[in-house]
Amino acid sequence: MKRQKYRNWSVGCFRPELKEYPNIDLPVYPRSLGHFIRMPGNREEVKAGEKTFVQIFWGIRGAPVFEKGGTRHVLLPDHVIYCLPGEPYVIRNRSEECEYRWITFDGPRAEEFMLSFGYPRGAFHAGSCPHRNFLNFEEELLVRPPAAWRRMFCEICCILAAAGGSADDSAGEKWKLREILALCRSRLADPALNVKTLSDELKLDRTTLLRMFRETMQLTPSYYLSMLRLQRALSLLQNPTLSIAEVAERSGFRDSNYFCRFIKKNTGKRPSQWR
Repeated sequence: MKRQKYRNWSVGCFRPELKEYPNIDLPVYPRSLGHFIRMPGNREEVKAGEKTFVQIFWGIRGAPVFEKGGTRHVLLPDHVIYCLPGEPYVIRNRSEECEYRWITFDGPRAEEFMLSFGYPRGAFHAGSCPHRNFLNFEEELLVRPPAAWRRMFCEICCILAAAGGSADDSAGEKWKLREILALCRSRLADPALNVKTLSDELKLDRTTLLRMFRETMQLTPSYYLSMLRLQRALSLLQNPTLSIAEVAERSGFRDSNYFCRFIKKNTGKRPSQWR
């Protein structure tokens, strides 16, 4: 579609049966999506109760202002903002042209599903727009057999997962975290592997290491190591040829008694009960 200089430009795709849900059981129902370019000076107002579905907006360029809940939010490039069913809002454009993608879904559990991701209610950094997921959704919405509805739901999940992004971490920190996780997995059987060892071997400040884990993974390095060792132990306990002491050693525990207490504390069962 050719863009005109002083007019908004948009491409959208909608579920034909907007007032009905598809005859398939899903947590939420794919509804519509679009690609919008808004011209300077443009304003759109949505009144309370007017749109009874979840809307997700992903900024590509420009900086449109969203007014909702009595607060102004600027949708910068690589940022996301969403509106819940029935929520009123106003979109105002600044002096420059802006561009964003949007996607919607509905259903009795739509609001609950959206809030379950725990994202901020204002605009937040999410990273580059996952254009491919939006395009995949559009292709399936034009077909709509039962399998297509399931695939569209998966695309919604992929888009929402991508919105979690990597916060504001630098590319260098992403690679460093991958290096840390790889070291944890490869050296899991070493009981000496702990936060200090990770910090020393990777020449990384302990405070930085803790921050990277908390911001990106929402847990501490110590807890991550413990859970890796727990997974390894429960897997090895399925092998009847290994003694409890051997499983403990291969899972990174020096002391078999402590290993047994660790398993009981985290699973409610003794190691022998996992046989």
